[in-house]
Amino acid sequence: MITLNYTAFGDQVRGAQHVKNKSKCQDKFKIEKIDDALIIAVADGHGSSKCKYSDEGAQLAVNVFCDIIASLVKQHSGRMDELYSYLSRNKAESLPKKIVQVWKDTVEKNHQKKSNEVEIDLTFYGTTLLGFLITESFCFALQLGDGDILCVNSGGQTTPFIETDKILGTETYSISSEKAWENVIIEMRNQATDEFPVLFIISTDGFANSFVSDEEFMKTGADYLELLKEYGENEIKDNLKNWLNETTQNGSGDDITLVLIYDKMRIRLWEKFFWPDCEGSYW
Repeated sequence: MITLNYTAFGDQVRGAQHVKNKSKCQDKFKIEKIDDALIIAVADGHGSSKCKYSDEGAQLAVNVFCDIIASLVKQHSGRMDELYSYLSRNKAESLPKKIVQVWKDTVEKNHQKKSNEVEIDLTFYGTTLLGFLITESFCFALQLGDGDILCVNSGGQTTPFIETDKILGTETYSISSEKAWENVIIEMRNQATDEFPVLFIISTDGFANSFVSDEEFMKTGADYLELLKEYGENEIKDNLKNWLNETTQNGSGDDITLVLIYDKMRIRLWEKFFWPDCEGSYW
């Protein structure tokens, strides 16, 4: 079996405006490694007055996505070609329906335990959802609502992994809506036909909204790639929360979650080639 070269890490901060208003952080994220696969989920609860439990809805959303995808990975262990075929066949309807329905069922059970109410308004728990799976042979991404999944090539060129419309303004699609699965967008790439980017970046909308333009936001792809090349993962981990706090304070004021998924082998090869004499070199 080919070993997966990608690794993932991330962090989140409560938005500057949320700190001021003494409101909860609505962002949740989860990273799981199952066999030779990485599963990442990021959710952003809506946080409005009519979505009073949306932070809980976001946590349940990332749990549901990771649980469903982890189960599929385990079922197809050692047969990633079969998993790719299954996801390809079911990405248009069956899989989105399952994720949305399991989330709704889970929300209802949790709400009844908490309040003993028989009926609930799912809007209370409304949230977006970004999901990502990468194996040695393919990657899979799911988006429901706002937020961004970016890919960065070895030269720093940054593009959206999933193309979404930007016409919603302050509104966004929600997993709590009646036919939420219809608003799910799924993108897949196969290593056999598409070279994987060296870096993926997943973030909630509070990150992109902190920049003056899409162009400035896209530059962060090359910036984080250079940071990985020059300083490595640990240095970024140590400083990421502070950087995100500065970003929300000087930008959107919203909660921010940022997850980096990068090819550690190609980063190391770059370091060997360009910095063979530097301290900590892998040469």
